[in-house]
Amino acid sequence: MDQDFRQRMSERSDEDIISILTIERYKYRPEAYEAAKEEFVRRGLTIEALVEGIKQIEELEEQYAEYQRNYVSNVRRIANYLIDSFSYLLVYSVLTFVFALSIGQEPHVGVHMFFFVLARFGYFMYMETVFQQTLGKHFTKTKVVRKDGEVPSRNDIFIRTICRFIPFDAWFFLNAGYCFHDQVSGTRVVPIDS
Repeated sequence: MDQDFRQRMSERSDEDIISILTIERYKYRPEAYEAAKEEFVRRGLTIEALVEGIKQIEELEEQYAEYQRNYVSNVRRIANYLIDSFSYLLVYSVLTFVFALSIGQEPHVGVHMFFFVLARFGYFMYMETVFQQTLGKHFTKTKVVRKDGEVPSRNDIFIRTICRFIPFDAWFFLNAGYCFHDQVSGTRVVPIDS
């Protein structure tokens, strides 16, 4: 078996050997890693090349750490969606109830639709413009920022809110891992630093 690993490593390029010994070291079984070390020595490769490989590892680790600092899991996004849906439906219910009391009868379907759109639009527009958060984002400790990390403008939030009414917005999230309203508005949801 060790001979098989030695044979495979002898067929690899110098860059591959260095990569196996540095960046990809955890992807290989110990026998393969040892065969790569033997091949490194046999070819007379330099320590400088190995040091450069280690620098690449450190850069990749820093990139991953940066990604983790700016990543909001799908679980948090779904929790945001559920809490926010409950919140704007509560606003919608209050609006229609007050309206029904004021006219003394159940409102027409068109009035229900108007209040639904008003409640949903108003909820997201107000909360994200004023607080950078909705109630869902407050509970999941996340907030909306522009892609450059700055506070989104009223126009950014307006575009974001309008895009929520596009039917495939949720489908886009399920298939791409981010929402259409994030992409179009140039915003993203990030964790709040603790």
